Amino acid sequence: MVEIMFTVFIIGILLSVAVPNFIQARRQAVRKSCISNLHKIDWAKDAYIMDNHLYLDAEPTPAQLYPDNGTGYLRSVPTCNSGGVYTINPGNQFPVCSNGATEQHIIGGD
Repeated sequence: MVEIMFTVFIIGILLSVAVPNFIQARRQAVRKSCISNLHKIDWAKDAYIMDNHLYLDAEPTPAQLYPDNGTGYLRSVPTCNSGGVYTINPGNQFPVCSNGATEQHIIGGD
């Protein structure tokens, strides 16, 4: 009986350490994926503006960046793993996610 209690105690300690680390790693992975998508959107937006000789404050539409036929600057519409919606914004602004992530996290080192 003592061995079983000791085993359950050890498993409880291991879980108390592992579960919070797993949850934190999952949150970081979702955030980094979102920021990566924002970086791709910003690159596609900049490439579209340069290729079409537009002013920096031009705001391309999603259809211009990733058309249905897959021939755009992005092959598919990026999706946020946490359910957010991406806003492209004009060329002189970073794209944003409705869940609060911005490409500025890349520049700021967060």
